[in-house]
Amino acid sequence: NKPFVGVHHLEAHILMARIPAERYINKDDTATEDKVLDVSARAMEFPFLALLVSGGHCQILKCLGIGKYYIIGGTLDDSLGEAFDKTARLLGLPVGGGGGPAVEALAKEGDPKSVKLPIPLQRRKDCDFSYAGLKTAVRLAAEKICVERAVEK
Repeated sequence: NKPFVGVHHLEAHILMARIPAERYINKDDTATEDKVLDVSARAMEFPFLALLVSGGHCQILKCLGIGKYYIIGGTLDDSLGEAFDKTARLLGLPVGGGGGPAVEALAKEGDPKSVKLPIPLQRRKDCDFSYAGLKTAVRLAAEKICVERAVEK
């Protein structure tokens, strides 16, 4: 007997930027226990741009109001999360909670110039994203390194 409330998952992520900042002010500038939440301190006012990146989505949106969004660019093929997950699996890294953190941790230890990867869609004049070619480039680079170093897959 609980009420069902529909929530647009992606819109909820965007609107998090509008939650009042947790900034507290003293009522009389003296007592630290007598603080009140400054609800006028919004982190974002409409209109604003949002970059929405999650496991399955990647979009740039012009946010005009609640329920009013204009998509400027988005993922054409594979999501960024999928690219990280497949890369992590390819490299034998843990993917629990997503492959991104494991790939990032390994990248921090590596040489950023050791493998040249393409910059997707760099010649396009729109704001769309594509990760399929990058995934393929990572796979080909890993295969090449395995052959060069005689590493079994």
